[in-house]
Amino acid sequence: MSSGNSITEHHFENVFQSEELLKKCSTSAIEEAKKQNFFFQWYDDDESRKPYDKMAPFCLFPSRIPVDVMRRVNQVCPEFHKLHHNVSFDFDFVKKGLDSVTKADWFIEKLFGIYERASKAVNREDRYELSITRADYMVTKTAEGIQLPKLLEWSVSGWGFGVASFLEQIYKRSLQEAKIRFEQGFGGTDMTLRLAKMFIKTLKLHNNSNAGILIVVCEHYFGLIECYDLKDKIFKIDHDVFVDILTLQEVSKNVTLGGQKELLVNGREYGVVFLLTGFEEHEYQTEQDWFARELMEYSTAILCPNIFHSIVELNKIMEVMSRPKHMEKYVDDAEARLIRNALVKYRTLEQGNAGDMNAKLGITNPHEYVLKDQREGGVKYFREDVKEILENLQGTHERGQYILVDYIKPVVGKNVMIFSDENPDLTVVNTVTEIATFGAFLTKGRNILANECFGNISRTKNYGVDAISTSKGNFALDLILTT
Repeated sequence: MSSGNSITEHHFENVFQSEELLKKCSTSAIEEAKKQNFFFQWYDDDESRKPYDKMAPFCLFPSRIPVDVMRRVNQVCPEFHKLHHNVSFDFDFVKKGLDSVTKADWFIEKLFGIYERASKAVNREDRYELSITRADYMVTKTAEGIQLPKLLEWSVSGWGFGVASFLEQIYKRSLQEAKIRFEQGFGGTDMTLRLAKMFIKTLKLHNNSNAGILIVVCEHYFGLIECYDLKDKIFKIDHDVFVDILTLQEVSKNVTLGGQKELLVNGREYGVVFLLTGFEEHEYQTEQDWFARELMEYSTAILCPNIFHSIVELNKIMEVMSRPKHMEKYVDDAEARLIRNALVKYRTLEQGNAGDMNAKLGITNPHEYVLKDQREGGVKYFREDVKEILENLQGTHERGQYILVDYIKPVVGKNVMIFSDENPDLTVVNTVTEIATFGAFLTKGRNILANECFGNISRTKNYGVDAISTSKGNFALDLILTT
């Protein structure tokens, strides 16, 4: 990413002021979305849970982000990978770091139990491991007017890698209709292809070349479109590789280990497992689901991610890691500086003087902070909710399962958010964009064999909306146009 596009916000302001042009752009964009079959599977809210297809929400135009911001975001991705992998080997650090959380949160306690048992049973020193990562950033502005990305979430379990190629075609149509020319691409629109190549490369490291790839999803997984696109791209690269997509419940009913600990589901062996579920408590319906999740750890299959990488993504680990001189034990000083520059201030809420002082900050100035739990995607509390919860948790161990982070004051943009293919609302609204950066790291033991940043998509919400929520459908997908 050497330079940005010679586009200013003035180009878009001219479009935003023309109702006729917005209508032409939206008509072309929606037409292209239908052509691309850019639909998610949604479900009725009633007990029937009847599935139906609905066009994925998207912004009419890509978000405009300074090229320097995107350079920072992509530059730090490999450093996060190195930190993540190195920390995952330090059992004592992880155990101590999560102590206040496991005492208060049964779900994290259960995940940690798998991590603890696997740490004793699995020899990682000669084992291949793969993780696909996603880091979400929000752009803020310094007092000097410099725009900087700040980390919202770090995950080895995010979805969204597959929507970029669909959005690229949509934006080619809408920008063409708006007569806006751009020289540079969107960056990362080939993510699914690169991911497919990474899975095939990883599968070839498995001891059985005839084994396949398994993608595990939750029931009612709305992002199946990207799973089938990934499956299709793997098949086009290598016709001999088979890919199955199953729910965790389908796996748990039919999973076994063979004589050499090979992973078998319905009698078919899998060498690589891409887990897109198991990161939230409701995704485990029975104890058999938990058993299946743990059994996979002991197999010869390469899990993506395994429990060692999953446990390190928890917010509490990042909070402890951000403390002075902690991070520098796992990466060098220059790498640590890059990572620290991307972080907001993390504050512990464990019982003790530091936790009490931080809780007092949240109670006194709740609008300056966000209260976060440990879940993937997680629950976030803002403003008066921060104050109320911290007041109610004073003197309890439950407070330690949360962390307090600085509220990010975002840079505000403008866009049109398309939520329906029929009579869409074309109101130009103030927006806040969250940048999602995807990457992957492949390892053997402590050595990193491949460390890549794949690219970016973004999710955009109305200014004033606190947290993006898939269940609430309060965001639209888009790509980044660097300026």
